[in-house]
Amino acid sequence: MWRVLFSVLFAFSTSAHALRLLEVRSSADQDSTRLVLGLSGSPTLNVLSLANPERLVVDVTNLDAGSLEALTRWSDTRVTRVRTSVRQSGSRLVFDLAAKYRTNVFALTPTAGNPHRLVVDIIGYVAGERQAIEPTNTPEPPVQKRDIVIAIDPGHGGKDPGASSYGVIEKEVVLQISKQIAARFQKEPGFRAVLTRSDDRFIRLSDRPKLARDAGADFFVSIHADSFPKIAR
Repeated sequence: MWRVLFSVLFAFSTSAHALRLLEVRSSADQDSTRLVLGLSGSPTLNVLSLANPERLVVDVTNLDAGSLEALTRWSDTRVTRVRTSVRQSGSRLVFDLAAKYRTNVFALTPTAGNPHRLVVDIIGYVAGERQAIEPTNTPEPPVQKRDIVIAIDPGHGGKDPGASSYGVIEKEVVLQISKQIAARFQKEPGFRAVLTRSDDRFIRLSDRPKLARDAGADFFVSIHADSFPKIAR
């Protein structure tokens, strides 16, 4: 379920060019956390990951730092703290991560009444959530009970449409198929499905197995659909 921290409409901006933060929304499950920042315009981004300690740094060169108070109050099991600072004419957002998680940051244009959005995905299993079986009198150590994780990889996406025929595009077909397969696995006790992509985005081939590993997948299934040209008779 989405948590809405605040939603305010601003009639005017404090600057002719600076963006303002309009809303903060977030959702989280056992696989990932998604933070969505509603903005008054299109953000200009520069993203950097830092280690020891783990941090995600997002520079938004045209974002007004004075509108970020609600963001600093946001917290999550994967994010211990959010810090903001003024950087030249924009803002720097620093997300202190609780562990070494994979991150993905991208912008979305307005759709269906939604404003410009900055989306931050933090992906990875939260340590300590798996329940261990009570030890028995045997000398064997206790084992961890968990679901079998199936990573389903819809081929292509974004700028890579894949095959096409009669107006049908492979990237769209395989995404629908993958979602249906994932839904079937989710209904089966003892299984859990994760998708490498759940919308129309481009993911490099080398990153797809890494997404599965980060999700703790036991199996990796890539879905493709080749075209079949019509043969003239």
